[in-house]
Amino acid sequence: MHSALIYIVVLQFSGLRKIGCGASLSILAALFINIGFSKKTRPGKWLSPLFPIEVENINLAKHTSDSGVYDSEGRFVLSKFEEIFKKHARSSANGMTSKEFDELLKANREPKDYKGWILALSEWKVLYLVARDKDGIVSKEAIRGVYDGSLFQTLAEEHAPKKKHVLSEPNYKKWSRLFRLLILRFNLKGYIDGTTRASSADDAEWYQFDALIQGWILATITDEVSDLVLANNLTAHALWTAIYNLFHDNKHARAMQLEHRFRATVKGQLSINEYCRLLKNLSEYLDDVDAPVTEHALVLQALQGLPHNIRSQV
Repeated sequence: MHSALIYIVVLQFSGLRKIGCGASLSILAALFINIGFSKKTRPGKWLSPLFPIEVENINLAKHTSDSGVYDSEGRFVLSKFEEIFKKHARSSANGMTSKEFDELLKANREPKDYKGWILALSEWKVLYLVARDKDGIVSKEAIRGVYDGSLFQTLAEEHAPKKKHVLSEPNYKKWSRLFRLLILRFNLKGYIDGTTRASSADDAEWYQFDALIQGWILATITDEVSDLVLANNLTAHALWTAIYNLFHDNKHARAMQLEHRFRATVKGQLSINEYCRLLKNLSEYLDDVDAPVTEHALVLQALQGLPHNIRSQV
């Protein structure tokens, strides 16, 4: 039975984005994690260009100069975890500040272990960035969640409503461009354009990558879109094609309908913000069907749809 593997940086990138990290930080951290951990968890093996992490050997990735919570075999020790709060948590008994993190790491530094110092500082600073509360404190529960893995699911759920690049009707072009950029970055374009095919029914690596890309697509589209494209599309290429067709079928008819709606939109009972947002959405719909609205035309339509008493004051 093959040992469990975490493959390629795309998976790490997706996870980091889900817990609230910015795109740049996610790319750098994903590269850092996979390149560093792949070498350590696969001793005696050639470094793969896919940078897999061998999960059963994850304890080998433990570095020195950390929090002091692990034993020499890389196992979590509850009493040592409690001890860091007794020694370093002064602002709150149930949490720690960034300064207290620094003190914790300094207390556990080994002499001249510069690599360990940098790794520990990087990890705990990222934890502080994604898990601190409004008072600048990372709770004891959140810190414990790093060790048992629960923190990442909690952060993903907290940030789920804030995802910015989820595919919906007005932003197909933006979504597809962002997705293509990431796919190209990791040389996986063939999985969505259909040029990379399984060599056989037993090509486990191909099916693993294809499933990964399908999962990433489905994680970045709305439920409404997934309901329309999911049935019978069993590969990343089929799913990508179905989404493309969904947003390009009857393009000219949709453009005419949207153009009419755009020209007929007035403020009415809407607030100014709601009215401007509606016009902006309609202009983005039109751009997706290759009937772009210029900034000048958008401003003119916004003015034209205002009530006479407001328009006369503009």
